[in-house]
Amino acid sequence: MAPFFKLFLIAALAALPGLASAALQNGKVEVSQVSGQVTLIDATSHRKALTVGDVFQQGTQIVTAAGASAELQLSNGSTILISPDSHLELRTFRQVPSRDIVESDYQKVSKEPSPSVTELMLYKGKIVGEVRKLNPSSTYTVKTPVGLVAIRGTVYTVECGKSNAGLDKVEVQCVRGAVEATIYEYGMGPVAIAPSRRLTAVVTVIKDPILSPPNLVATKSPELGRNIAAVEVYMAEMSSVQLRDLSANLIKSSTLPPEVSAAVATMAEKAPARPDAPAEIKKDVTPEAPSISHIPLQNTPSSGSTGPVLQQILDNVQKLVEKNEQPNPSPTAG
Repeated sequence: MAPFFKLFLIAALAALPGLASAALQNGKVEVSQVSGQVTLIDATSHRKALTVGDVFQQGTQIVTAAGASAELQLSNGSTILISPDSHLELRTFRQVPSRDIVESDYQKVSKEPSPSVTELMLYKGKIVGEVRKLNPSSTYTVKTPVGLVAIRGTVYTVECGKSNAGLDKVEVQCVRGAVEATIYEYGMGPVAIAPSRRLTAVVTVIKDPILSPPNLVATKSPELGRNIAAVEVYMAEMSSVQLRDLSANLIKSSTLPPEVSAAVATMAEKAPARPDAPAEIKKDVTPEAPSISHIPLQNTPSSGSTGPVLQQILDNVQKLVEKNEQPNPSPTAG
């Protein structure tokens, strides 16, 4: 089976829990660190204070107040550090059961123990992520109101909010590993972000199309239905100051192994004191053919649309999972 169809199926399984229950089950998320006022909002909209040791599953939102932070460990081995004044939703986190999944301290694994589908939605604020080497069949995406970020085993940051001019903005940093960003309504495919590089996208939103200048033609954002008039995307190098700040933040607010922050600090020593001037990415650049990690989960068929092509993909992926299935799976089912 072609790699494209493997990844497409994994994305489709996340949208079709009824058909995928035998393969993908709810993964677990454990809270490893909390500082300040952090609120957990569950799938029923119930709110509670987040505390160390809490365990939850997909459909949960985390909101950090000013000066607060939280760290989450996922059973696929990845870690998410949520910065102050942020709002993050764990929309989807499903994983194939495996005896290699540890019961706690998920950071003990050196690589992902089994295929998974992870979909985060960052409404505002910033997250810092560390992802262990992913299974080839896994997908890990971070959505924002401006665009979608695909992660493939790396250290990364995603930040979204308003620019100094009040425009919607997202900045993605690939500290190490592989990251790709797709900016909604930009008119081109995913953009690869090399290690030590950062991508910034600024979006002009028309609040009232009737009163907007005649030269601004608005289109609808697929994520939030906003009127988008212009999108500018820039690429630049991370500076030594940015990398040192990130290393210090990992030491202060994360339980990640010291070697992670040490590696970032080593990168800071080789980075320029000042980053190069941001260069705009031109739309006439022909993007590479999309791989599975480029497929937004919201574009996969819904549970009411299981045509013959999708059913064939489901059957093929199910056979792949059963072939590689291990006995005595750990209790990740929800």
